[in-house]
Amino acid sequence: MSAFSYFVCFEREAPPVAWDPWKPADRPTPECEYVGGIMRIFERGWNGDPLRVYLTKDPQWVPAPGMDAIVVLLSDEWFRDPAYSGEVLAVVRNTTARPYFPWKTLLPPDRLAVVALANFLRVLTEREMHRRRYRRVANACGWKRPTRRRIIEIPLGYFRQPEMDIVPIVERNTDVYFGGSVAHGLQRGGWLRRSAKRVLGSPKEHHRREMLRQLEGFAKTHPDVRVKVTVSGDPGRLTSVDALSYGEDMMASRIAVVPRGTALESYRLFEAWRYGCVVVCEALPRTRLYADSPRVTVRAWRELPGVLRSLLSDEERQHELHRASLRWWEEVCSEEAVGRSLLCRVRHLAEDATRSGA
Repeated sequence: MSAFSYFVCFEREAPPVAWDPWKPADRPTPECEYVGGIMRIFERGWNGDPLRVYLTKDPQWVPAPGMDAIVVLLSDEWFRDPAYSGEVLAVVRNTTARPYFPWKTLLPPDRLAVVALANFLRVLTEREMHRRRYRRVANACGWKRPTRRRIIEIPLGYFRQPEMDIVPIVERNTDVYFGGSVAHGLQRGGWLRRSAKRVLGSPKEHHRREMLRQLEGFAKTHPDVRVKVTVSGDPGRLTSVDALSYGEDMMASRIAVVPRGTALESYRLFEAWRYGCVVVCEALPRTRLYADSPRVTVRAWRELPGVLRSLLSDEERQHELHRASLRWWEEVCSEEAVGRSLLCRVRHLAEDATRSGA
């Protein structure tokens, strides 16, 4: 049984749900699996007093802030500095902390890049609005001013991806695979945002539709290449059978095509590395996490057919990227690697808090 206290608090009006990452069957939400694995490594190495750990998607509220609390902020695609960040030991976020735009995609002019740029500028605007609002929230609660100094980035990890034995790349019977949704989430946000999504679409939707168009065109002109496409609904509503099928399809694939999500990052990216796939993706944020990651990057999806032809004609490169993906997952993104890194970072924050008397 854990010495720490763990809680999932997705609904502000409802009481936090306790969970124990040391019990594999105790997973109130799918995110508990990857985060729980990280926290087991973290807790095993922690030599201080027991901590409280909160999983949340709310950057304004946490049940009981304090310097014995770690907040894991999940899926924050607005890059917000939580209102409570000055009142807890650490805020651990599984997305990058700062918005990023790949400016090179604008030259030559590209319609999808312009749509993505418009979304990026909207994110910057809303991020500034959130920053001001959360300062007011912190002030009203009597909290210290929000700070980025206690924010720690970790990988997204996987989402309901089953544990499987790695299949050698030469034994995989699918050459190119994409499985996932194209557009969902129109129920989120106010009526104006929902209407804009319905009429204009989103960068995720535009980029994925263009990727599918290019991939389907490639499959028609290359009937000898084994291409598999499975378009699903909202990943949050997938059943355990859906998750198993998705995992089996990815493990059977040599190349995984990974388009952007609402933000540039997606679970699929890490799931592909975990299974040893060759990753073909769009530009990723310029952070330490992605700096040396094994991938083949396309500036625009119209480059996809040429990239696939090049990869499929070079088995040595496929093997090299397959091994690099597995190594990258193990050394950088696995629960073991992230847990050790997080332990080091939080220890430093705890030492700083002790010196400053926080």
